[in-house]
Amino acid sequence: MLKELKSKNYRRVKHFFQPLSYNLVIDSIIERYTNALVFADDMEKPGNAIIWNKQDTILIGGKPKDQNLIEAFCLIIKNIILPEARKKYIPELVLHYYPNLWAEKLVDNLASLLPQKAYRKYYQFKRNSLKTIDAQDESILVGKIDMEILEQDILNIEHLKGWILSYWQSKDDFLKNGFGWYLLKDGLMASWCLTVYRSLSEYEFGVATVPEFRKQDFASIVTSNCLKHCLDRKLKPHWHCWNKNIASNKIALRTGFSDPVTYEVLKLKI
Repeated sequence: MLKELKSKNYRRVKHFFQPLSYNLVIDSIIERYTNALVFADDMEKPGNAIIWNKQDTILIGGKPKDQNLIEAFCLIIKNIILPEARKKYIPELVLHYYPNLWAEKLVDNLASLLPQKAYRKYYQFKRNSLKTIDAQDESILVGKIDMEILEQDILNIEHLKGWILSYWQSKDDFLKNGFGWYLLKDGLMASWCLTVYRSLSEYEFGVATVPEFRKQDFASIVTSNCLKHCLDRKLKPHWHCWNKNIASNKIALRTGFSDPVTYEVLKLKI
């Protein structure tokens, strides 16, 4: 019933993901910056589709026609996505959907994966709202991620490389189509902020700090640098985080994001 689309045909499904368009991952996949699997109910004129970004994000678009279609989506999740996600040691999957159409139907059919409703925030950013945050400690070095830093033998550099390769096809692909900033503390890779999805001049960011360096505002410093880079080049930044992720919400507000919009998702245990 559902067939996998070739990447050149991804645009055929874009219109019925419009209610989820705040997720930049959709355009990033359709424009082929992000690897994915896309299945649709009709190869020529699809009416429903499911997208997996080969990481932790699944998106369902369209309107459920009947129980058979809903079951077909759930079988894609259980038989195709789930085994591949387990191979990558992804702890849980996050399912995005239009709540009024899909929520209860999906919960019933995915009971074995212990689905739980959860809530995320999408923050807005205004061009005059950037809050520049600079490092004050001489033992801190902040710089743009480039091949030179990625090829150095630095403690924790593998964590940064792992982040890049989770979202981009290669380091070269990231350096060509994305960007990010790193922070070294006493010569150790402590924190970084980098683009995880892209659509033309829009970029979504992810940020991380190595556990022993947290609560020192390092994440805000690297995020601030990424946002300044966006503003200097008239790029639009995106920021998503869990409602309960206090640290990520604070970073967003501290660096100039505001007016968050809350949306509902399903968490699926792997």
